[in-house]
Amino acid sequence: MLVVKLALLIVLIQRRSSVKARAMLMAWLAVEVLAVLVRGGQRGSAVLLLLGCGLLYHRFVRPLRPAAIAVGGATLLAGFLLLGIARDAVVNDSGAALTEVRPLDLLTSQNEFQSVFATSYDISQRKQAGALGDVPLQLYFVDLYLEIPSQVLPFEKVDPAQWYLDLIGLRNSGVGFMFGVMSQAAVGFGWIELVLRGVLLGTLFAAFHRWYVRNASRFWATVLYLFVTIWSYYTFRATTFWFVHSIVYQFVPVMLAAMLIEAMASRAAPPVARQRVRT
Repeated sequence: MLVVKLALLIVLIQRRSSVKARAMLMAWLAVEVLAVLVRGGQRGSAVLLLLGCGLLYHRFVRPLRPAAIAVGGATLLAGFLLLGIARDAVVNDSGAALTEVRPLDLLTSQNEFQSVFATSYDISQRKQAGALGDVPLQLYFVDLYLEIPSQVLPFEKVDPAQWYLDLIGLRNSGVGFMFGVMSQAAVGFGWIELVLRGVLLGTLFAAFHRWYVRNASRFWATVLYLFVTIWSYYTFRATTFWFVHSIVYQFVPVMLAAMLIEAMASRAAPPVARQRVRT
């Protein structure tokens, strides 16, 4: 759904001269934000959509100044964190419509940043104490086989986050912890691995950016560039190239399906309409 939403965002912003397109865009964003506020559930979809809208505004409408980016980014991040804290401070009564607000939870509520650092710190301490045990060999190379279906692999596909839950004895307990790139480096070669991963990732992103500059006029190239830019935060939240899994299993199927529907619609259209489509 995120890929579809990003594609629709591009269409609406490119048609921003139309009052109807602008009204649809503003109404859509308002509904997305209100749904999160009222529902009090997952915030990621709305945040990613707003981030995509800001990037497209910078790309198609007017380049944003550094000050505007800093203020807007800080506001979006603060709202994301505060909404999570507020959500954790409200406990639904069993089967009751009322809620109980616990103000003290505002001081003890954890966020995504704490989870990423806590996991890496715990793994680092366990490694120093010799309490990691036998680390599966697959864990070191998870980025190389993540996109391959487990049914065709000659070995077990290891999810780093699930491996960590097994390590601390909390698998199937209903809780989860983030296994970020720092955790991956803590299991591996420490800061040296972090530097090497950063250099490799920066080189690949630079090559990807140069590719997009040459293909910036193509619709699906823009969708892909926007999609990768949004998901780039996963290079820190998860393993370095975890976002490639999202490209293979989210972006590519939507693009192929859309291209197939376009080809079928073009073939079924009358000759005059077909000529208009090509034009």
